[in-house]
Amino acid sequence: MNKYLQSRIDYYEYADEEEKFDKTKQDAVEMGTRLWIQTVNASYVPGFTFPANNMLTTLTTMYDVGARRDALLISGMPWPISLMLFFIALVISFVGGFTSPDLKIKEWVVIIGFILLACLIIYVTLDMARPMRGFIKPDVGQEKIIQLKELF
Repeated sequence: MNKYLQSRIDYYEYADEEEKFDKTKQDAVEMGTRLWIQTVNASYVPGFTFPANNMLTTLTTMYDVGARRDALLISGMPWPISLMLFFIALVISFVGGFTSPDLKIKEWVVIIGFILLACLIIYVTLDMARPMRGFIKPDVGQEKIIQLKELF
């Protein structure tokens, strides 16, 4: 269990490094398989059926959490949202370009503020499409796994 948890922690940490990421993912699968086999074998031992069933339920939940984290890692932004962000950037460029000859200093501040706000919104949206590799990371799940590992 300790090795499985460590491989899951490393899996998250190496999301940007493909070679290490693949190795830690393979380690997690191997450790998970070994845990499963040991639990199934323990269920055949007289007197261990109830604890083994509880462990199987717990392992199933643990694997489901791992599968959700995998899905989160490979999830991306839907194509229409990317297209919409590109369209917004294009419209902002045209508005800024067409109105620039007639603008005074005060209006430039408003346009620049609007452009910076739009860029921030576009950046945050694109960053959220990379949930484990971007600037904004959902670290709550990772912290819980680290806390669980510290119990060993």
